[in-house]
Amino acid sequence: MNNNFIEVVQNTAISFGTSGISVVLTIGFLLLFRSTFNIVTTIKLLELANLNNTLLKRLLIEAPGIYHHSIIVANLTEVLAEAVGTNPLLASYLLLSWIGKIKRLYIFKLCEMIILIVKTLLI
Repeated sequence: MNNNFIEVVQNTAISFGTSGISVVLTIGFLLLFRSTFNIVTTIKLLELANLNNTLLKRLLIEAPGIYHHSIIVANLTEVLAEAVGTNPLLASYLLLSWIGKIKRLYIFKLCEMIILIVKTLLI
């Protein structure tokens, strides 16, 4: 009876150990394949949707209106994606679609000035 208990404990320890090793290998290979083949996974989408992203922080500082607009559009798109039945994390990728405006922000400020001038001339 004592021998069977020891064997059960050994088998349990081996199964926990091998399952832990398989988890580590799976995550390691997932990261390797993701970076090698440029695969977008759910983990990558969660990383991109993080509001503490350095690019999003820079967008918040340099163009707060565009940042606010992108947050609203991403939230609306997430709700729409849930209603349609698709992956709502794909909508969070919209947050980064406005990052290009950081480099050429002067173009958008110029457009805002022109619109303001036209509005004042029409009034």
